[in-house]
Amino acid sequence: MHLSFWEPLRQLDEFERVVDGLFQPMARRHEGNGRGTWRPAVEFVAEPERYRLRVDLPGVRKEDIDISVENEVLTVRGTRATTTHDGERKVLARETPAGTFERSFRLPEDAEDSELKAAHTDGVLEVVIAKRKAVQPRKIEIANV
Repeated sequence: MHLSFWEPLRQLDEFERVVDGLFQPMARRHEGNGRGTWRPAVEFVAEPERYRLRVDLPGVRKEDIDISVENEVLTVRGTRATTTHDGERKVLARETPAGTFERSFRLPEDAEDSELKAAHTDGVLEVVIAKRKAVQPRKIEIANV
């Protein structure tokens, strides 16, 4: 008779490894050259007079970011470059994704897409979109003719 121990934690570890392999985030799916597509984290917030979109882009230069609006859709796209070696330095491990990214957002109806401002500070891109001024009802006086 052979005695074996049931180790549920080991089975959970194996299950987690299999699931991670099936559903790993796009940030870790790279082509053979170490570049691929990735999906930066975002925060899209409504404030009383504006909308504010923040995109986490550490290591991405502002020259490598493109922001556009077309048909009420705001698109942020760009590239984070990577190097495999730099002179005598060789990268042994990399968990930072590289390659191209693109995020698109349908703007709310009251967004004024002609009033956009963008800033890139400390690895965070911030896009501010003004809200349209609410049209207030007004009373029309009837003239005596």
